[in-house]
Amino acid sequence: MLNLEIPEYSGFKAYPDVVTKLKRYAVVDRVSGISLMPFQGMSEQVRRSVEWELDPDISRFELNTGVNWIALQYHYEQAAENKDLALFEIILPDGTPIGNTELREFDVWNKCAYGGLMLDKSAWGRRIGTRVAELRAARAKQFGIRTLLVDIHEQNLASWLISEQFPHEKPEPTSRSGYFRFKIHLDQWQVPSDMQLELQPVGEPAGV
Repeated sequence: MLNLEIPEYSGFKAYPDVVTKLKRYAVVDRVSGISLMPFQGMSEQVRRSVEWELDPDISRFELNTGVNWIALQYHYEQAAENKDLALFEIILPDGTPIGNTELREFDVWNKCAYGGLMLDKSAWGRRIGTRVAELRAARAKQFGIRTLLVDIHEQNLASWLISEQFPHEKPEPTSRSGYFRFKIHLDQWQVPSDMQLELQPVGEPAGV
């Protein structure tokens, strides 16, 4: 999920107040029980995230090719303080961390942001990624984000299918070999009727 450089998109203007507000609340879906907890940079969170990033089955679809353990560890240790990144740990109803998702690089002029999603292999095939993507999209809409950009490897069928469920333009190839960019129109997307979104201040229990 780590993206160290996005050369195709220029004119970026930081939107730090949105990031600060996003980090103040956990996002809970009262129906599925899945929650997005703002990343705190604790040692166990950092360790899990780095291990997910470096898992061969996951990293082959990620943008971090060639990034080593030390660089990844530093990235996650600094994530909580990064004013351009709102990183969330995905928590199942039983309290199990299952991956990370993010909103980053907010463009105040174009109401645009980038999104990322990374799931532990134990979550694959359980529609968890779909619900997380919907939670992320619903939260972005609350802040007026109209367009979400998501870069996906052409062989990452699961992420491709998730993104196709949202209104989007035809994916365009990026400068990174094998990656395509989805331009998702959140202003044309409606929050699912079976989702009950609840915000909980960080520090309070986020389970159901």
